Amino acid sequence: MEVKLTAFKSYLQSHHYSPITIRNYLSDVHQYSTFDSLENYLNSIQKDPNYNRHLSSLNKYFQFCLDQHLINQNPLKSLKRKPKINIDTLLSQYEVYLVKKHKTPTTIKNYLNDIKQFINFCES
Repeated sequence: MEVKLTAFKSYLQSHHYSPITIRNYLSDVHQYSTFDSLENYLNSIQKDPNYNRHLSSLNKYFQFCLDQHLINQNPLKSLKRKPKINIDTLLSQYEVYLVKKHKTPTTIKNYLNDIKQFINFCES
């Protein structure tokens, strides 16, 4: 792994990445190398505030490995994405919750409309 990291460092330097970015990328890839699987690594960093940087580091490393013909595909691309939340189901569940909390039909209607407007805002 050390040989790959040295080559990866040279690759990053030749592409004019900043020293801080290089240090972070190498640290992230080294940390990944201590795990027995990509999935376990991703689970371990899931709540890390630098999660996106870790993903970027791995993605760049895997791209380097592809370019060097060390791997045939980027393992990040083959991981299954989390299923998208069904908004209608979620709203229905929230409506049931509000009924159990003895909210009035008008209050329920207003809450659900507010949420729908917020979702539309986020999507636009």
